[in-house]
Amino acid sequence: MIELSASDFSISPPQIAIREWWQALINIEATFCITIGKIQMIQEPHFCVVELVNALRCWEASSNYLSDFEYESMNEEETELLWFQLTSEDRWLVGSAWQQTECPDPVSTQALKTAIHIFNKSVEQSVANDLGVYLMDFKEFAA
Repeated sequence: MIELSASDFSISPPQIAIREWWQALINIEATFCITIGKIQMIQEPHFCVVELVNALRCWEASSNYLSDFEYESMNEEETELLWFQLTSEDRWLVGSAWQQTECPDPVSTQALKTAIHIFNKSVEQSVANDLGVYLMDFKEFAA
């Protein structure tokens, strides 16, 4: 089992009004966590979670879970902030430059799909509820 989660949503800097799509990508932050089984691999504050959701959606649409995923942020110099590596027909290693521990076990494609779907919906809902920013109002997100 794998869980991607985000909490403590904020706009950084706080005086920014999110009026454009790119502002949502780089100015909305949250504490991002990945847990596999009972092991928390990553817990990173100030993570650009909307940018990650966008990257995950693009990857899902273009790869259909047939190729590896690597996320890099416009706000970070560091690379490989999150990656999924296909190790066999149905198993994925998960990692990050910021991980606290190694991936305990590869996860199934179905578990990864489910975790990404739940994460994407949760971020969209939390951004609306906590920050009053409706991502679906941006045509780039709704596409």
